Amino acid sequence: NLFKLDGSDISAQYWLAYDSDNLYLAVKVRDPKHLQRNTGANIWKEDVLQFAVSTRDMPPKRVRARTENTAFGKQEYNLGLALTEKGKEMFRWNGGKNPAGPVAFPSSVTRSEKDKTTLYEVAVPWAELGLQPKPGDGLRFSFVVMDNNREDDRQAKYWIALTEGIAGGNDSSLFKTLILK
Repeated sequence: NLFKLDGSDISAQYWLAYDSDNLYLAVKVRDPKHLQRNTGANIWKEDVLQFAVSTRDMPPKRVRARTENTAFGKQEYNLGLALTEKGKEMFRWNGGKNPAGPVAFPSSVTRSEKDKTTLYEVAVPWAELGLQPKPGDGLRFSFVVMDNNREDDRQAKYWIALTEGIAGGNDSSLFKTLILK
């Protein structure tokens, strides 16, 4: 009884774009109830947009045993954007040479109770990813929208994702490959 398939529960639309300075992501989430009681490193536990970019060069569908360590390394940039009681918060769990902690990329989170939607927008500077991409370059990307509508639950029990590889186990080989045009 956590997820309804009648259209009254969570759904998401997303848009991606880029220019010479940034990778842009916008995700519009339809969610009847926004619930985010966490801050900082714990924002992943409730309503949040969590996204990851991998600059790792690997085959599209790497076959391996699920018991292999699939933790993100320095080539995976794992970030979250949430609307908390403090306002908009963005957090980096890992990526490159930068330590985990709050980040201040250009971003916005707006909630419309009338439409029951939350709009997440972020510009990720290529410099933060150690990249200066050009048309034809590729990188791996995915996102997940965590959703918690039950105040008794301290952590979201379900989510929707572009691909596997973030929630339920870190594995960037499962991400979509983006070819920049």
